[in-house]
Amino acid sequence: MRGSSFLRTVTLLACAAVQLAATAPAPAATHRDGSIVRVQVETVIVDRGGTQTSDAEEADLVPGAAGVLTREITLTGRDSRRTREPIVIEARLTPEAVPPEGKVCALRLQAETRRRGSGPQPAAARGATLDQRETVIALADGEERLIEVYASSMTGGRVALKLSCAPALTATDGMPDLVTLDLQIEKRADDEATELRRSQRLVAALGHEVSTVVVANQGLPDEPGGGQRYRRERLEAVLSPVVLVAGRLQLEVRITGDITTVSSNGAQSLVPFERVDTFLLGAGERRAFDIVVAAGATDAGWTRLTLAVEVIARF
Repeated sequence: MRGSSFLRTVTLLACAAVQLAATAPAPAATHRDGSIVRVQVETVIVDRGGTQTSDAEEADLVPGAAGVLTREITLTGRDSRRTREPIVIEARLTPEAVPPEGKVCALRLQAETRRRGSGPQPAAARGATLDQRETVIALADGEERLIEVYASSMTGGRVALKLSCAPALTATDGMPDLVTLDLQIEKRADDEATELRRSQRLVAALGHEVSTVVVANQGLPDEPGGGQRYRRERLEAVLSPVVLVAGRLQLEVRITGDITTVSSNGAQSLVPFERVDTFLLGAGERRAFDIVVAAGATDAGWTRLTLAVEVIARF
């Protein structure tokens, strides 16, 4: 399974129907949106038939949006009558926006096990709930964790989910989708007029980056000794549309540069800056943030400069 949903049938000891779907979350309130993650799930069944593991199912999930895994399983007891217990396990996996340091994801797992009838039933006719569990699992890239979701008192059988996750990446086969990025950078400084430094439309393919460089000079008051000076502003904006899932684009934005005070005698005072953010954007959605740079010296001729950055993604 790749993409926002899948439906697959797996034959284990019993018939297992599987569905894992990524759904779009509500728009994020701030720019700390987190990253889309690729979640992989295997179902492990232990009963009279031994230990059986399903093929791995995977989906790209957006932070705050649940992926739903539904399995229909029949457990067989170790007793002489070979007691059979048909159940339905529904697991909701929701990535959190900011995982712990060193982890690629923090997954909230909500699992419910219900009794299953012997034949087809309408969706409203849900069986009795047998078990409910909830936990949060933090995983590094490639790390696996086995979480038990049901232990049967009727058959002695157990069901667990083996979970792993990794950063979501755009498929490299075929023609990549193109994303249009509208970038605007505005300069604001004390006792200076606000100026638009860049307004540019950039086009990038998913999984590739696009960049632009801005260089501008601003005259400053003379030095205390009477020498002339100016401020040189230089920045590079690198925009990387990583992956598009459930109508949400993961966009990485990296702004680097420096502000330099240049004197007529050749002396220079340089202040570097850097800002890296990851956004999850809907089509036409706007993100804006400020980069505030303080002068490196009290007599630099300026005190504070603000670069107001705005980006809009169109796809």
